Amino acid sequence: MSDALASARRAFGRRYHEWAIRQVEEELREGFPLLSRLRHPTAIRYMVWVESLEPSQREPFARAMLDRMFRPYYSQLGTDAPRFDEALVEPFLAQGGGVPPARVMAYEQRNDSDHRLPRKALWSALKAELSPLFPQGFHSMGSGEWQAVNDVGGWKVVTDIDLGGNLRQVGYDHAIRTEAKVGSPTLWDRPISAFTWLGVTGQTDLRYFTVDEIPELASTVTAACARFLDAVPGLLEGLIAPGS
Repeated sequence: MSDALASARRAFGRRYHEWAIRQVEEELREGFPLLSRLRHPTAIRYMVWVESLEPSQREPFARAMLDRMFRPYYSQLGTDAPRFDEALVEPFLAQGGGVPPARVMAYEQRNDSDHRLPRKALWSALKAELSPLFPQGFHSMGSGEWQAVNDVGGWKVVTDIDLGGNLRQVGYDHAIRTEAKVGSPTLWDRPISAFTWLGVTGQTDLRYFTVDEIPELASTVTAACARFLDAVPGLLEGLIAPGS
Protein backbone atom coordinates (compact mmCIF):
# COMPACT_ATOMS: atom_id res chain seq x y z
CA MET A 1 0.00 0.00 0.00
CA SER A 2 1.36 3.40 -0.97
CA ASP A 3 1.95 6.11 1.63
CA ALA A 4 -0.63 8.29 -0.14
CA LEU A 5 -3.31 5.62 0.08
CA ALA A 6 -2.47 4.85 3.71
CA SER A 7 -2.77 8.55 4.55
CA ALA A 8 -6.11 8.82 2.73
CA ARG A 9 -7.41 5.75 4.59
CA ARG A 10 -6.47 7.24 7.96
CA ALA A 11 -8.10 10.56 7.12
CA PHE A 12 -11.26 8.93 5.81
CA GLY A 13 -11.47 6.57 8.78
CA ARG A 14 -11.31 9.43 11.26
CA ARG A 15 -13.92 11.44 9.39
CA TYR A 16 -16.19 8.43 8.98
CA HIS A 17 -15.94 7.62 12.69
CA GLU A 18 -16.79 11.18 13.70
CA TRP A 19 -19.69 11.21 11.24
CA ALA A 20 -20.99 7.88 12.62
CA ILE A 21 -20.93 9.29 16.15
CA ARG A 22 -23.12 12.19 14.98
CA GLN A 23 -25.56 9.77 13.33
CA VAL A 24 -25.90 7.76 16.53
CA GLU A 25 -26.47 10.91 18.56
CA GLU A 26 -29.08 12.16 16.08
CA GLU A 27 -30.97 8.87 16.04
CA LEU A 28 -31.07 8.81 19.85
CA ARG A 29 -32.11 12.44 20.12
CA GLU A 30 -34.88 12.19 17.54
CA GLY A 31 -36.30 8.80 18.49
CA PHE A 32 -34.72 6.59 15.79
CA PRO A 33 -36.27 8.21 12.67
CA LEU A 34 -34.19 6.03 10.33
CA LEU A 35 -33.48 2.95 12.42
CA SER A 36 -37.17 2.43 13.21
CA ARG A 37 -37.81 2.08 9.46
CA LEU A 38 -35.10 -0.56 8.99
CA ARG A 39 -36.99 -3.70 9.96
CA HIS A 40 -34.71 -6.39 11.27
CA PRO A 41 -34.87 -8.42 14.50
CA THR A 42 -31.52 -7.14 15.81
CA ALA A 43 -32.46 -3.52 15.09
CA ILE A 44 -35.76 -3.98 16.90
CA ARG A 45 -33.99 -5.60 19.86
CA TYR A 46 -31.56 -2.66 19.93
CA MET A 47 -34.34 -0.05 20.04
CA VAL A 48 -36.33 -1.97 22.66
CA TRP A 49 -33.18 -2.28 24.79
CA VAL A 50 -32.41 1.44 24.53
CA GLU A 51 -35.98 2.29 25.46
CA SER A 52 -35.64 0.09 28.57
CA LEU A 53 -32.61 2.01 29.83
CA GLU A 54 -32.61 5.09 31.99
CA PRO A 55 -32.23 8.20 29.81
CA SER A 56 -28.75 8.84 31.22
CA GLN A 57 -27.63 5.35 30.15
CA ARG A 58 -28.81 5.47 26.55
CA GLU A 59 -26.02 7.44 24.92
CA PRO A 60 -23.22 5.58 26.77
CA PHE A 61 -24.74 2.27 25.61
CA ALA A 62 -25.08 3.45 22.00
CA ARG A 63 -21.53 4.82 21.95
CA ALA A 64 -20.20 1.58 23.41
CA MET A 65 -21.98 -0.39 20.69
CA LEU A 66 -20.46 1.88 18.05
CA ASP A 67 -16.99 1.61 19.58
CA ARG A 68 -17.39 -2.16 19.59
CA MET A 69 -18.22 -2.05 15.86
CA PHE A 70 -15.22 0.17 15.07
CA ARG A 71 -12.78 -1.51 17.47
CA PRO A 72 -11.10 -3.84 14.91
CA TYR A 73 -10.40 -0.88 12.62
CA TYR A 74 -8.89 1.67 15.00
CA SER A 75 -5.41 0.86 13.74
CA GLN A 76 -6.50 2.34 10.39
CA LEU A 77 -7.43 5.55 12.18
CA GLY A 78 -3.95 5.77 13.67
CA THR A 79 -5.34 5.75 17.21
CA ASP A 80 -5.64 3.22 20.00
CA ALA A 81 -8.89 1.31 20.29
CA PRO A 82 -11.15 2.95 22.88
CA ARG A 83 -11.57 1.35 26.27
CA PHE A 84 -15.35 1.12 26.25
CA ASP A 85 -17.21 -0.40 29.17
CA GLU A 86 -18.10 -3.91 28.00
CA ALA A 87 -20.54 -4.16 30.90
CA LEU A 88 -22.73 -1.69 28.98
CA VAL A 89 -23.13 -3.95 25.94
CA GLU A 90 -22.73 -7.53 27.24
CA PRO A 91 -26.26 -7.79 28.72
CA PHE A 92 -27.73 -6.72 25.38
CA LEU A 93 -25.55 -9.12 23.39
CA ALA A 94 -26.28 -11.98 25.79
CA GLN A 95 -30.05 -11.70 25.36
CA GLY A 96 -29.82 -12.19 21.59
CA GLY A 97 -30.96 -15.81 21.84
CA GLY A 98 -33.77 -15.13 24.29
CA VAL A 99 -37.45 -14.51 23.73
CA PRO A 100 -37.84 -11.98 20.87
CA PRO A 101 -39.51 -8.64 21.59
CA ALA A 102 -43.25 -8.48 20.92
CA ARG A 103 -42.62 -6.39 17.78
CA VAL A 104 -40.46 -9.14 16.28
CA MET A 105 -42.97 -11.86 17.15
CA ALA A 106 -45.80 -9.83 15.61
CA TYR A 107 -43.86 -9.43 12.37
CA GLU A 108 -42.94 -13.13 12.29
CA GLN A 109 -46.56 -14.17 12.79
CA ARG A 110 -47.83 -11.71 10.21
CA ASN A 111 -45.39 -12.95 7.58
CA ASP A 112 -45.82 -16.58 8.61
CA SER A 113 -41.99 -16.89 8.63
CA ASP A 114 -41.89 -16.48 4.84
CA HIS A 115 -40.47 -13.09 3.93
CA ARG A 116 -39.96 -13.60 0.21
CA LEU A 117 -41.20 -10.89 -2.13
CA PRO A 118 -41.66 -11.02 -5.93
CA ARG A 119 -38.28 -9.92 -7.22
CA LYS A 120 -39.53 -8.24 -10.38
CA ALA A 121 -41.91 -5.95 -8.50
CA LEU A 122 -39.36 -5.36 -5.75
CA TRP A 123 -36.56 -4.39 -8.13
CA SER A 124 -38.88 -2.16 -10.15
CA ALA A 125 -39.79 -0.20 -7.01
CA LEU A 126 -36.20 -0.06 -5.76
CA LYS A 127 -34.83 1.09 -9.09
CA ALA A 128 -37.42 3.87 -9.36
CA GLU A 129 -36.61 5.14 -5.85
CA LEU A 130 -32.84 4.70 -6.03
CA SER A 131 -32.21 6.01 -9.55
CA PRO A 132 -31.80 9.71 -8.54
CA LEU A 133 -28.94 8.66 -6.25
CA PHE A 134 -27.17 6.71 -9.00
CA PRO A 135 -27.10 8.70 -12.26
CA GLN A 136 -24.82 6.15 -13.94
CA GLY A 137 -27.44 3.45 -13.44
CA PHE A 138 -27.17 -0.15 -12.27
CA HIS A 139 -25.76 -3.30 -13.74
CA SER A 140 -26.72 -6.85 -12.85
CA MET A 141 -24.26 -8.99 -10.88
CA GLY A 142 -26.53 -12.04 -11.31
CA SER A 143 -28.88 -13.90 -8.97
CA GLY A 144 -30.81 -10.85 -7.77
CA GLU A 145 -27.73 -8.70 -7.12
CA TRP A 146 -27.27 -5.23 -8.60
CA GLN A 147 -24.44 -2.73 -8.45
CA ALA A 148 -24.12 1.01 -9.01
CA VAL A 149 -20.97 3.14 -9.12
CA ASN A 150 -20.72 6.87 -8.39
CA ASP A 151 -17.58 8.85 -9.18
CA VAL A 152 -16.70 11.24 -6.35
CA GLY A 153 -13.43 13.12 -6.51
CA GLY A 154 -11.66 10.34 -8.38
CA TRP A 155 -12.90 7.66 -5.97
CA LYS A 156 -15.41 4.96 -6.93
CA VAL A 157 -18.33 4.70 -4.50
CA VAL A 158 -19.66 1.20 -5.16
CA THR A 159 -23.14 0.28 -3.91
CA ASP A 160 -24.36 -3.31 -3.95
CA ILE A 161 -28.05 -4.18 -3.66
CA ASP A 162 -29.05 -7.78 -2.95
CA LEU A 163 -32.70 -8.80 -3.30
CA GLY A 164 -32.14 -11.59 -0.82
CA GLY A 165 -34.63 -14.41 -0.35
CA ASN A 166 -36.48 -15.94 2.57
CA LEU A 167 -34.30 -14.67 5.43
CA ARG A 168 -33.78 -11.19 4.04
CA GLN A 169 -35.75 -9.22 1.51
CA VAL A 170 -33.11 -6.60 0.68
CA GLY A 171 -29.52 -6.13 1.75
CA TYR A 172 -27.19 -3.35 0.74
CA ASP A 173 -23.74 -1.91 1.38
CA HIS A 174 -21.27 0.65 0.08
CA ALA A 175 -17.53 0.52 -0.51
CA ILE A 176 -15.21 3.34 -1.55
CA ARG A 177 -12.58 2.00 -3.91
CA THR A 178 -9.73 3.23 -6.05
CA GLU A 179 -11.28 1.33 -8.97
CA ALA A 180 -14.75 -0.10 -9.57
CA LYS A 181 -13.71 -3.73 -9.44
CA VAL A 182 -13.55 -6.45 -6.82
CA GLY A 183 -10.21 -6.58 -5.07
CA SER A 184 -9.25 -2.96 -5.67
CA PRO A 185 -8.07 -1.05 -2.57
CA THR A 186 -10.74 0.46 -0.34
CA LEU A 187 -10.79 3.45 1.99
CA TRP A 188 -12.54 1.37 4.66
CA ASP A 189 -12.09 -2.38 5.01
CA ARG A 190 -15.59 -3.21 6.20
CA PRO A 191 -18.70 -2.80 4.00
CA ILE A 192 -20.50 0.40 4.95
CA SER A 193 -24.22 0.46 5.70
CA ALA A 194 -26.69 1.88 8.21
CA PHE A 195 -26.46 -0.92 10.77
CA THR A 196 -22.65 -0.64 10.82
CA TRP A 197 -22.44 3.15 11.17
CA LEU A 198 -25.14 3.07 13.84
CA GLY A 199 -23.30 0.32 15.74
CA VAL A 200 -26.23 -2.11 15.63
CA THR A 201 -24.81 -5.13 13.79
CA GLY A 202 -22.42 -5.95 10.98
CA GLN A 203 -24.71 -6.10 7.96
CA THR A 204 -27.84 -4.24 6.88
CA ASP A 205 -30.54 -6.70 5.83
CA LEU A 206 -34.24 -5.87 5.89
CA ARG A 207 -37.20 -8.17 6.59
CA TYR A 208 -40.86 -8.11 7.50
CA PHE A 209 -42.29 -6.07 4.60
CA THR A 210 -45.38 -7.38 2.82
CA VAL A 211 -46.09 -7.20 -0.90
CA ASP A 212 -48.29 -4.16 -0.30
CA GLU A 213 -45.39 -2.51 1.55
CA ILE A 214 -42.87 -2.85 -1.29
CA PRO A 215 -43.01 0.93 -1.97
CA GLU A 216 -42.25 1.58 1.71
CA LEU A 217 -39.36 -0.88 1.60
CA ALA A 218 -37.94 0.84 -1.48
CA SER A 219 -38.16 4.29 0.11
CA THR A 220 -36.53 2.95 3.30
CA VAL A 221 -33.54 1.51 1.46
CA THR A 222 -33.24 4.78 -0.45
CA ALA A 223 -33.29 6.83 2.75
CA ALA A 224 -30.52 4.70 4.25
CA CYS A 225 -28.37 4.96 1.12
CA ALA A 226 -28.98 8.69 0.82
CA ARG A 227 -27.90 9.39 4.42
CA PHE A 228 -24.40 8.10 3.69
CA LEU A 229 -24.09 9.15 0.06
CA ASP A 230 -25.02 12.74 0.92
CA ALA A 231 -22.11 12.77 3.36
CA VAL A 232 -19.56 11.23 0.99
CA PRO A 233 -18.35 14.45 -0.70
CA GLY A 234 -17.45 15.93 2.68
CA LEU A 235 -15.87 12.69 3.87
CA LEU A 236 -13.69 12.58 0.75
CA GLU A 237 -12.87 16.30 0.49
CA GLY A 238 -9.17 16.78 -0.21
CA LEU A 239 -8.41 13.05 -0.39
CA ILE A 240 -6.60 12.26 -3.62
CA ALA A 241 -7.41 8.92 -5.23
CA PRO A 242 -4.34 7.06 -6.54
CA GLY A 243 -4.05 7.50 -10.29
CA SER A 244 -6.49 10.41 -10.47
